[in-house]
Amino acid sequence: MKYLSALAFTIIMALCPLSNFAQGPGTGPNGGNLQEKKEKLEAMKVTYITNKLALTPKEAQVFWPVYNEYQAKRELLHKERRQLLMQAKSGYANMSDADMEKLMQQGFDLKQRELDLDKQYYAKFKEVLTVKKIALLYKAELDFKKEVLKEAFNRLDE
Repeated sequence: MKYLSALAFTIIMALCPLSNFAQGPGTGPNGGNLQEKKEKLEAMKVTYITNKLALTPKEAQVFWPVYNEYQAKRELLHKERRQLLMQAKSGYANMSDADMEKLMQQGFDLKQRELDLDKQYYAKFKEVLTVKKIALLYKAELDFKKEVLKEAFNRLDE
């Protein structure tokens, strides 16, 4: 059971935006402060992306406020998604087809809003980065999540 809890936590950390864990004080696995761990992970992500994109100090100064704004808006959409999933999970057995249809449509609308946000910020990123660096950004985000997941799995083996 301990293994499954650690595995679930690891997968959630790797697949969800990092700001999901900024839910106030509390302790995470092994008694550590969750907020402190979240901040450390955020700092690691900033360093990782900055290095992978080879951002100059000038680029970084302009890029990071735009990226942070994007992340905050993305997190709001992810929060909506989690609420929608919880609603579907908790009431699935008692939902009518019409209720389920409504939830499905809300899910599609949410995906469209996420796509619209991605397009909007792609245009904003093009104002401060080359297209090649934007492509590297998307790859770096995925690679960072993979590294976090890999590290978490390695710790499970210890």
